[in-house]
Amino acid sequence: MRLSPRLALLLLLVAPCAAYADYEAREKEELDGVSRMELPPVERDRAKDGLSRYFDFRERALLDGLRLLSETSVGDQGSRWNDHFGAAGSDGVRMIEGLVRAETPEALKVRLLGVAQVEAIFWSRIRAMPLASTRDGLVAWNEQFRQERENLRRKWRAQNELDESVDSRTRQVQEDLAGLFTETVKEVAADRQLVVNSLRTLLQLYAKTPGLPLSKVAQGLDELLKLLDMMGSRTADLVSAYADLYRREEAVVIMFADTRAAVRAFVAKTNLSTAQSALADARAQSLDLAGKVAADGARADAAEFATDGLDVVKGHYDRFEDEYEGFVDEFEQIFLGPVGDRTVEDLLERNQWQRWENDMRGRNIEAALADLHGDFTAWQAIVSDASGVTDADKALIQKALREDIDRISRKVTDVRSLTNGERAKLLFDLSFRRVLEDRAKRD
Repeated sequence: MRLSPRLALLLLLVAPCAAYADYEAREKEELDGVSRMELPPVERDRAKDGLSRYFDFRERALLDGLRLLSETSVGDQGSRWNDHFGAAGSDGVRMIEGLVRAETPEALKVRLLGVAQVEAIFWSRIRAMPLASTRDGLVAWNEQFRQERENLRRKWRAQNELDESVDSRTRQVQEDLAGLFTETVKEVAADRQLVVNSLRTLLQLYAKTPGLPLSKVAQGLDELLKLLDMMGSRTADLVSAYADLYRREEAVVIMFADTRAAVRAFVAKTNLSTAQSALADARAQSLDLAGKVAADGARADAAEFATDGLDVVKGHYDRFEDEYEGFVDEFEQIFLGPVGDRTVEDLLERNQWQRWENDMRGRNIEAALADLHGDFTAWQAIVSDASGVTDADKALIQKALREDIDRISRKVTDVRSLTNGERAKLLFDLSFRRVLEDRAKRD
């Protein structure tokens, strides 16, 4: 078979994975057959030249078909394949039938019409091969996975950014609450000592000057009341802020779970097994169709073309396989398969929250407040045991002190109840994060 410049150019356009084939078995078969016929030399040469032109046309059409298969962009090559080989079959059969003239010897006429009939079957079998439609599916799946990969990258970045925003605010709330507890304990201790010092200074003054009017029992008592008011209000605000952030964290987990469900559905619809089955079906059907072509040479050419076409389609499968495996490798333990510990840590900062939970359980602010009740008795004893102060002045001071103590005692009870309740809610939410972890892993 001559390799014309036109055929050489077509060969360059065909995918590298498709080995060049001559598809000349049928041509040799027919040219040899015509050569053996008892014919006038002019008729023999004319028939052989005409058949050679047809088989050149046939080869060009087949190579054009391989070029259709080699296209890597998404598109309906299946329809183009049908149109191309439908037209090639019609034109080719007309070329062969056009070799038959009135003066053509009868034996040659019968042979040429037989060739046309065999070639008509050849073209119909080639056209029916599902190579282009399989190519279309593989290329489309490859593009779908490429787009989904980019989409998931954006989603994962967005979820991490949203989560980091929540985490940043949560860390601030944690620091504020821890700071509030720490400062409250320190200030309570300072105010307790201030009360003791102020009482002793007041009693020393009354020992020197009995009967003084009493405007204020001791410094620190009002400060304690203000501190307790602030403590209760601020604790409730911070725990409420934390609860809101927890709900936002939960929303991140729900978003993550929904994304995983969508990815599972996407991969279940199209995966490597789907592509393998599509390629295997295309191979079986194409080779089966090639085997149904009449005449040995035509059958061999059809089989060779099917093999070359399958090699081109296999290239698309290989690209899809690379894209699919890259997709799985990138998102395994995130959106695919069991959720990995690293993903849980990225999503929920498990270690950070565990440290925070331990810290909160260790900050027993209620115990520090409860110590104030012991102070009340001690403060009254300071007054009762003071020397050099008249009983009347002691009674005056004790009465005013008891009034302040009663106010502080009620406030301590209220604040202890509030902080204990808020702290319990906080610890409950912290513990409930394990449910989020379980859901992230399960979903």
